[in-house]
Amino acid sequence: MWGEAGLLSIVAVVAGGCATTGGRPPAKNARAAPAVALLPLDAVGMKAADVARVERAVASALARRGVRVVAGAAVTREVPRLAACTAAGKASRDACAARVGRTLGVARVVVGAVGRLGNALYLRLRAIDPATAAVQRKVEKTLLGDRARVEREIRAVARRLLPKPRRAPPPARVVARPWYRRWWVWTAIGAAVAVGAAGVALPLALTRDQPYVEIPLP
Repeated sequence: MWGEAGLLSIVAVVAGGCATTGGRPPAKNARAAPAVALLPLDAVGMKAADVARVERAVASALARRGVRVVAGAAVTREVPRLAACTAAGKASRDACAARVGRTLGVARVVVGAVGRLGNALYLRLRAIDPATAAVQRKVEKTLLGDRARVEREIRAVARRLLPKPRRAPPPARVVARPWYRRWWVWTAIGAAVAVGAAGVALPLALTRDQPYVEIPLP
């Protein structure tokens, strides 16, 4: 016969099962950041070290837009192909840069030029869609000031090439239903109660034809 201890055991087992299955579902894998290739800038009147410093500032600004910047050896290997395409004269420089972007498998290609005249630094940048060879955005500016200020201005100019990344909405909070509000909990408890009631009612039914019991006296 089921007693109070049996009912408590059922409730404990049910609650334990809910605790193990009612957690938050695993988060989905984050989407990979889009890639942007930064091709070497055309330079006029500048040393190679100064051009490299400008390119690093541009790459840093692009990375702050939430993209993966492809530069360095991966891009350097494509420079001869870009030069040959441009020298052939059959396509514009932007079209040749788009071909390089398709080879690298990136979402955008950034090309441009930088030059120095006296204390002024001139910077021109373009963001090209590799699929269509169309210029998506272009920025140009003349920068003045010391090295630290110029580098800040370079990063500010480069950030204008790409749209500001949108913040993903926070994940919806999944609240597990309490174990005592699940239908099968009360079904199990009801079944246990029914079994216990049957254990009480059956002896009573069997003694219905015996209204009294003789008790022998000593």
